[in-house]
Formats: sequence, C-alpha cells, structure tokens
Amino acid sequence: MGEIDKKFEKCVRLQNSDSFQVKLYVGDKNIEGLKQFDCNNNVINRYVRKNLRKQATAPGNGVMVMTDSAENDRLIGFFTLSSHSLCKGLLSPVVSSIGNTTMIPVVKLTMFGIDRSYQKKGLGIRLMNQALAKTLSVSESVGCAGLYLEAAHDAITFYQNRFNFVPLDKSDTGSKHVPMFLHLNVITGMLA
Repeated sequence: MGEIDKKFEKCVRLQNSDSFQVKLYVGDKNIEGLKQFDCNNNVINRYVRKNLRKQATAPGNGVMVMTDSAENDRLIGFFTLSSHSLCKGLLSPVVSSIGNTTMIPVVKLTMFGIDRSYQKKGLGIRLMNQALAKTLSVSESVGCAGLYLEAAHDAITFYQNRFNFVPLDKSDTGSKHVPMFLHLNVITGMLA
C-alpha cells in the first residue's frame, strides 16, 4: 500500500472512529507508542514517556488512556485525574454556589494530551468529555464543586471556547500556567 493510500485509510478511520477506546490504564502492560508519544508539549511528553506507567500502578491512579485498536492499541491520548481542594477565596470571584467551607473539594485534571498526529480531529474533545463524565461520577460519590486544571497558555482557548472553563487568576500574566475551573452545574448541563 502506498503512502497516500495509508494516509487516506487513516483519515477515513479517524472519521469513523470505531477503533478508538478510552479505558483505565493500570500499568499492567506496555502501551504501543508510549515512548514515541508527542503532543508538542515537552513537560507532558516527558511525563508520558517516563512516569505514566509508574503513575498508573499507584493506588487510585486515575490514568485514562485513549488507544487506537487499528494501530495495535497505540496510545493516542491520555488524562490523569486526582482529588484536590481549592481555597474558597480563589473560586468566589468567578463562581457562586460553591459551598460554605474554606476549602472546596474539586477534581483536578493533572495531565492531558493528544499525540500530535491525532490532533485537530476532534479526539481531544472526545477525551475531555470523558474527563468531564469522570468528574460527574466522582461528584455523585464523594462530592466536589467541579473540575480544576492549570492550562498552558497555548491550551487556554481550547478549554475556554470548547468547554467554558473560567480562568481563576488573570493577574499573573508571566506564569507558565493559568488556573481554570469548570463548575459542576456546567458539566452536568453539558453532559445532559
């Protein structure tokens, strides 16, 4: 099969997307493409290549991976979730109805990435929807106010425009990351 035919076949498969699976990764086996993963972010790439499998074996790991079964279960993307808490003062300027305690429980999206060969195909949105669904599930069991993340500057638009995340602190423009939050009510509305 020629190179153009392979690219066309991959494009058709991406549109069909039946070969993509999102599943909990417990580190029990190597994932195809783990060492070659490249999402154009050196910090995330290094994490995936050196720490993802170790993190997956930890108790309560929260590592979800998206793989492509048509490519020998190649790693396409992933996210990690953890429990976290935020000071109410950080949330109150942008969110009402967050509770009465000084520390507000949230789910933290610690890491998120899509391999660059699969970017701009809607798979990041699909994977993020899985993270939102997991957050909603957690909230039904232990309670939380929403999903928190620290976005790289080049990812802010993705989180704001696609999912309505709200930046929490606009004052520090020199920071590498921008803290952002999505209230549980918004998540519930999006997934309804």
